[in-house]
Amino acid sequence: LVKHFEYLSRNANDLIVLADKNLRIVEINDRALALIGYQPREMIGQPLSQYRSDSARETVAQDYAKLQSEGHARYETVLNHRDGSEVPIEVSAARVEVDGQNYYQLVVRDVSERKQVEKDRAEAEGRYFRQRNALIELSLGQALNSDDLAKAFRRITEVGAKTLGVARVSIWRYNHEHTAIQCVNLYELEADQ
Repeated sequence: LVKHFEYLSRNANDLIVLADKNLRIVEINDRALALIGYQPREMIGQPLSQYRSDSARETVAQDYAKLQSEGHARYETVLNHRDGSEVPIEVSAARVEVDGQNYYQLVVRDVSERKQVEKDRAEAEGRYFRQRNALIELSLGQALNSDDLAKAFRRITEVGAKTLGVARVSIWRYNHEHTAIQCVNLYELEADQ
């Protein structure tokens, strides 16, 4: 059993866990320290669920039921790092038979970077749609379609500040002689003016 595990996990970049039929850790590779801050030797004999974050505990039974009934499972969850932070992971698990006994082998991959990229992409998409919608609304609004230039400038700076989430937006124009520029409207988000 130990030889089998050592062969599989020696140079792995992922955390590899071998658990017994009760899902207690039998063997675990050295990636545990880097991934969640625990020495492998202190994790031996502990239930896998002990390392799940509180936010991911509600799916423990469902994930393990699938693993036990189908003999394999793939799912995402979150582990608690020793320092209290959460580590999003992807688990590929399978039942394996070693010396006539059933065990579960779990390959655990840190997906923090992927989750951050997904979050950044979603935020960028949200920002894009807010800006696009604000520009459409601005172009269709009465302020820009009237002869009141001051009202139009105020609306442009207000929408700009609120949409971009910046403290101040201003519009500057040349004077009539084109010798200097002057601020024709300044909108301050905090003061809403």
